[in-house]
Amino acid sequence: MLKRVLTALALCASLIPAKTLLYLPVTGDLEKAADVSTVNELFKDALQATYGGDVKSAPRDTGAACTDKECIAKLAEAAGADAAVFSTVKRLGSKWIFSATIYNSATKLMTNQRATAVNLEDLEAITKRVSDALMQGRTVDQVASLDNITGKEEESEPTRRRSLFNTGFSLGYLIPTAHRYAYLKDTTLFKDGCGVKANCEERQLYSQMIRLAYLNSWEFRENMSMGFDLTWAMPNVVGGDINMQYLFTRTDISPFLGAGLGIQYVVPLDDTTDSYKRNSGPAVNLQGGMVFFRTYDIHLMARAQYQVVFNQDVDQGMIYDVGVVYRPDRNSHGSGWGTFWKFYLIGALILGVVGSVSN
Repeated sequence: MLKRVLTALALCASLIPAKTLLYLPVTGDLEKAADVSTVNELFKDALQATYGGDVKSAPRDTGAACTDKECIAKLAEAAGADAAVFSTVKRLGSKWIFSATIYNSATKLMTNQRATAVNLEDLEAITKRVSDALMQGRTVDQVASLDNITGKEEESEPTRRRSLFNTGFSLGYLIPTAHRYAYLKDTTLFKDGCGVKANCEERQLYSQMIRLAYLNSWEFRENMSMGFDLTWAMPNVVGGDINMQYLFTRTDISPFLGAGLGIQYVVPLDDTTDSYKRNSGPAVNLQGGMVFFRTYDIHLMARAQYQVVFNQDVDQGMIYDVGVVYRPDRNSHGSGWGTFWKFYLIGALILGVVGSVSN
């Protein structure tokens, strides 16, 4: 039975017409016939390895005579090919530019990819990378791998990008939800209606808590930003969050969405709290808002977020704040750690003074 199934599958596969790629020889500025032959073999082998069909070579004089869409279309039709590829190697100073174009007979579309080789030896990797890019419909940078990088790329240091550092403060409100962030207002033994040796606990709920935050952010390319916030919701919630934000535009008014992870500690406000109770825990938040004057050195931010703290009470609430951040040095695109620690100390001092006054 299994043998019959395999035979039937093989028969069906044989009825499906195989794809054919018409390969036109490489033309260009290569002087030595041996180099031309080698580059032709390398590129054809790379195409054959990635095409998934048959790669059929056109006559040698075809590549130089046919470099436009109308001509390549006629050749592909005459050969009954599903696609056709022609390529060139041009010299620019001491470098070699390898360019290849594929024509799709079904869609009548042409796609071009090119890459630069520092020397002739690099053409081995370049022909493979261009072939991968054409077959996968991606750019030569996207298909870079250990199999197709050039010698210069192997030896070079990775490019390090710099971020734009901003720092500042925000002020707003934390509005508890789900009856959280409550504290014990009164505990009395043997109170009427409580029962013998029972604790009567009257819990007080905050309607809102003033929240101060010390903000730090690093803007990256592609409109991504990473932030680190030190927060204090008065009187008894302290912590820190690391946030990732996506800004939708590069204009002065830019909406954003983001999420964050952190640690929050809800300080107990009474002496009768269970010593085994877990008041701190990891926290997550979802946030969104607007950044105003984004292209300037100073920004205004309006933000709303919902935060959940995974402590024993699972404290949670809505947070609304408005902040001002600025870029310490307009000509500096570094990480900003020196400024971060300087303002961290200032922020800690301010929080300490306000905490002492509130107590």
